[in-house]
Amino acid sequence: MLAKPLFARANRAPSAEQRAAIFRALCDQLIPSSGSNMGMVALGLDKKLAFILQRSTAGSEAYRKVTEGFGTPFLALSHEQQQGQIEAALAGGPLAESLTTVLRYSAHIYYSHPQSWKSFNYKKPQPGGYPDYASHCVNDRV
Repeated sequence: MLAKPLFARANRAPSAEQRAAIFRALCDQLIPSSGSNMGMVALGLDKKLAFILQRSTAGSEAYRKVTEGFGTPFLALSHEQQQGQIEAALAGGPLAESLTTVLRYSAHIYYSHPQSWKSFNYKKPQPGGYPDYASHCVNDRV
């Protein structure tokens, strides 16, 4: 059963510091560290994500809505309660679209970072591509 959403109804918007803390907690929930795999916050990508979101029209609106929507009460919740709030927001409601935008940007930024590749056992790509494969394809055509 999903948790009842706790969306903030404060008369006052969070300060810049509070927004950063709310966003950091949100990023830590969206892509957390697990074992030896570092998550968004451990890699410092929460700051990069906030920077990128705040510089686009759709992104800045999503950042504002999500940080205001969850509000400072989100910071006082346990890990499990925060996860429940995120699941409830994604299931529908006023934050669903904005949270989906943040999640999409999060995945793009995280999985394009070389440190995240360790969880998939990816190695660095070869600088010249894969010449064996390319030469094999060319030889098949001749």
